[in-house]
Amino acid sequence: SAYDTNNLLINAYRVGSHDSVLTIFMDFASSGPNTSIATDNYGNVWVSYYEGTSANLKVAKYVGTDGNCDAASGSDNWDCAVVDGTGTVGAYSSLAFDANNVPWVSYYDGTNFSLKIAQYVGSGGNCDTKG
Repeated sequence: SAYDTNNLLINAYRVGSHDSVLTIFMDFASSGPNTSIATDNYGNVWVSYYEGTSANLKVAKYVGTDGNCDAASGSDNWDCAVVDGTGTVGAYSSLAFDANNVPWVSYYDGTNFSLKIAQYVGSGGNCDTKG
């Protein structure tokens, strides 16, 4: 994934395809300078990114249609969710999936000057500072 500073978009690239850009989405104009891309065990593309307007860590999953993110083309190809919205969080994220297909994101907490790690646990989860 990469942040396009000219157009203020996040691009997700498909490796080994003739179509280099899978899709483009724009959450907010200041999103994306620090992005990470991963695929889950089913081949779904996910991107973690810092959303600068509200200083949150977000993840987006490519769904093709009926997503809840604003897309540059006017369609909603992505589902987006806030992972952590406490303080200034989410820069330098790294996204990965474990053997059980559970997403994990490590990222910088700029408010507390520390590393955080988030694991998807469903509703009611929280993000704890590690290290």
